[in-house]
Amino acid sequence: MTMLPTWNRRIPLNAAGTRPAATHLATGVLLLATGVFLTVYGVLLAVLPSVTDIAAAHPVAGSLVAAAGLVTALVGVFILDEQRRRAAARALSARRAARRPEIRVRRFDGFRPESHERMASLVGARMDADDLHYVMYCAGHRKVFAVDLLEDGRVGASDVAGRRTAYDDSGARIERALDGFVGTFASPHSGQLERLVLDGEDATLFFQVVDRQAGRYLVAATVVRDRVRTTDAKLALLADDLREELGVQR
Repeated sequence: MTMLPTWNRRIPLNAAGTRPAATHLATGVLLLATGVFLTVYGVLLAVLPSVTDIAAAHPVAGSLVAAAGLVTALVGVFILDEQRRRAAARALSARRAARRPEIRVRRFDGFRPESHERMASLVGARMDADDLHYVMYCAGHRKVFAVDLLEDGRVGASDVAGRRTAYDDSGARIERALDGFVGTFASPHSGQLERLVLDGEDATLFFQVVDRQAGRYLVAATVVRDRVRTTDAKLALLADDLREELGVQR
């Protein structure tokens, strides 16, 4: 078996099918340095006859070498600038990944991937560690899926498992309570109740109707007391997103 010299071995490609960043950087530096050297040498060759014995060739040779050096230097600058841009893009992606919430989706018996996967994505897109921490979607008065980021360290929620269980079970209880509220408070001038906010000491629960006729509604929660208004407004927007997805009117 013949071993290739180290300088002749192929540099492995990364997952994107390109050479590692360090190789691009070294290539750019080498080209830039070579370009600068050739440019200086070409200028000296053109203006100083003593550099070579063939005096008549000085201007032409010097100009050609200087031009080659300038082109090489520009290629090196381009590679270095491209490497800088890629490094900045990677840093931005890393910062965005660090800010992306740790969302968990749980699917119940009523979940149908062809109908509800897109809806779960819409719910997750509205959630944030600053306000909207839990959303459960129900249809036909049954639990379909729940999306939460209670395990995200920025939320700071305690007893995550207990919270999930309590929030999951709250939908049916709130719906039954609403039946009583409707009989007590509903009138021709107010109509049906569309939204309920239960501001508790340790969390705030929200009940938002999506489509009353089909028994579709949202149960949501935030564990940050001073973000109740923001969460309420965001939940209303989410309900509109789902209505548009379902093709129903408010």
